[in-house]
Amino acid sequence: MTRPALAAAEDGSFRLSGQVLLGTVADLLAQSEHLLFGRAGKDPVVVDLSGVDHADSAALALLLEWMAMAAADGRTLEFRALPDALCRLAGLSNVDSLLPTGPAA
Repeated sequence: MTRPALAAAEDGSFRLSGQVLLGTVADLLAQSEHLLFGRAGKDPVVVDLSGVDHADSAALALLLEWMAMAAADGRTLEFRALPDALCRLAGLSNVDSLLPTGPAA
């Protein structure tokens, strides 16, 4: 299993990688509170998911929670390079139109 990681990229965006599953999202959520939303200013938050190997419904719930956190913090949020499986899951859950997506990284 590839442990998930959330890290800042040189361009100011963030990169999510590894397997984002039910057993790993709690740690990612705790880490993201400071990394994504605990910084000064109101710069947009961009998260690149091109490094995600595997994701389940918990990953989708994490993205939705990040959307709520961004809104509460007064920030805009954009997801880039969503894995196909996660896009299909979002479609099946009828939340695909809610996800703020941008171009593939």
